[in-house]
Amino acid sequence: MRSRPRIRPATVFRNGIGMTWTAILARALSVIALGLTVFAATVSAHAEDTIKIAYTDPMSGPFAQVGQQTLQQMQYVLTDINAKGGALGRKFELVVFD
Repeated sequence: MRSRPRIRPATVFRNGIGMTWTAILARALSVIALGLTVFAATVSAHAEDTIKIAYTDPMSGPFAQVGQQTLQQMQYVLTDINAKGGALGRKFELVVFD
């Protein structure tokens, strides 16, 4: 009985170490993704002087009154914190979602 020929992935040999093209591509993409993540985090940290806080509660419908009351409480607290200088000199901004 004849065995099937083995199909091997293409390899690149460097210093006696074999790597498949898929492994090379995966490593290259990982390095690029890491670099872009670090770059984006650095740019966004320097670009913003405010700390944004998302607030999600019902602002419409039958429970809108509860959402409005809680929103007013959050705004009061953040206004007080911002008046005292914020956090490490950065102000807070409340972003409301319904």
